[in-house]
Amino acid sequence: MAKQLASLDHLSGGRLTAGVGTGWSREEFDALGVPFERRSARTARYVEAMRILWRDDPATSPTSNHSPRSA
Repeated sequence: MAKQLASLDHLSGGRLTAGVGTGWSREEFDALGVPFERRSARTARYVEAMRILWRDDPATSPTSNHSPRSA
């Protein structure tokens, strides 16, 4: 998603504003084995990872759950 948003932002001349939701359906989180109570923190980590990808070259992240690959 980070690359798609970056491409849209570039094509729009920097006018892109992206909205991100944390999810509301406990059943969907349960089906994936993801703790519903920690959805906000998880979303914040994903958004931070996208910001790092857009900002840093090469991108590195201190998050414990994800390891970015060289792009």
